[in-house]
Amino acid sequence: MEEQNTSQNPQAHIEPEAQVPNQTSPHHKHSKKKLIFVVLGVIILLIIFSGAFYYMGMSKNNNETTSTTAQIETSPVPTEEATKSAVIGKNLVPITENTVSYGYQGDKLLMNYRGKVYSDSDSSNGTDEPEPAAKYKNITWYGLVDAPQSVNDALKAQPTTYDEVFNFTPLMNNDFSFVMRWDRLIGDNKFASDQKIYYFDVKTQTLKELASFTQNDKNYSFPIFNSASPDGKNLAFNMFGCWNCGGHYPEIRLINVDTKATKNLGRVIEFKWTGSNTYSYKEYKEIECSEPQPGPCLKDEKNLPLKTGTFN
Repeated sequence: MEEQNTSQNPQAHIEPEAQVPNQTSPHHKHSKKKLIFVVLGVIILLIIFSGAFYYMGMSKNNNETTSTTAQIETSPVPTEEATKSAVIGKNLVPITENTVSYGYQGDKLLMNYRGKVYSDSDSSNGTDEPEPAAKYKNITWYGLVDAPQSVNDALKAQPTTYDEVFNFTPLMNNDFSFVMRWDRLIGDNKFASDQKIYYFDVKTQTLKELASFTQNDKNYSFPIFNSASPDGKNLAFNMFGCWNCGGHYPEIRLINVDTKATKNLGRVIEFKWTGSNTYSYKEYKEIECSEPQPGPCLKDEKNLPLKTGTFN
């Protein structure tokens, strides 16, 4: 009888847990949603802060770039042309029709003499054909040296005598050398041909006559620039016995631009500066030609020993 009363008591009836679905209480649901919103909020804040820091970093870089750019614009690095313009600027002699002068077209060195402009020296063939000076406008010319009176006298006696810039070569520090070919009157309808080598120091604005050679049957008197030593203090020239007179092999002559000392190496091959006053070369060896040639035939330089020398 006691068992029956217990089964009829509604407070004692309990549903089995197995029949209850996996439910979450309202309080637990609220906590889970709250956690989700917190996580999402943190992620959003991280995104916002990251974007802010990125923007601040880009702004800083842009400001630094702008500042650097502004500094470069207000303090430009001198160009080669500006550098040249800074170191030239006076006439050594007043410019007349007899004056050898120089100027620049951009970075290009030009020589002007008797209304003709010479450009681009060639180490083996002399200067290009000159052009009328009227074609070269807006160029400032600077006088270097005047033709000797004996040259003017020769021109009056014979207008076809040689009177020209024979060749010129830009060197270190904007310095340059040039060779004048001048015929001079030495008697009644008699002329002598002189080739004068000049060196112009742009920084000190000084011109030196390094050497002068008079054409004759004994001397190789026509100089064409060969090379300069690494410090620019010594120059080597190919010396020819005549010009436009058929094939022949030149001699090598060395000249110091400070002392004007010279040294004739004679005919050598593969000349090369190895230091400020040292050089190497191979001997000039003629052999019999297997076929007729306009000039001498030489022994293959590969079979010749390399020699060295010192100048000054």
